[in-house]
Amino acid sequence: MYLEKRKANGQVYIYLMQYAVRENYVNNKRTVFRFGRADRAKKKIKHWSQHFHMIPMELLDQGITKSDLEKWMKYIEQSS
Repeated sequence: MYLEKRKANGQVYIYLMQYAVRENYVNNKRTVFRFGRADRAKKKIKHWSQHFHMIPMELLDQGITKSDLEKWMKYIEQSS
């Protein structure tokens, strides 16, 4: 799984993506979770890394760890 940035209407949005085998699709990327605008995503991820018990169940079901959240924070900070 990896984070992907997409631009729309002058805003940058953050998505958690995963490669998946899917027949009859041009690309094999699947959106796992939508974090929203980059500025809000940064706040959410930081909050969840400090209060891991508040992380959405969708992410926990994917096996996301506190270490993953910290890596994502670094990625967002470096690319902003």
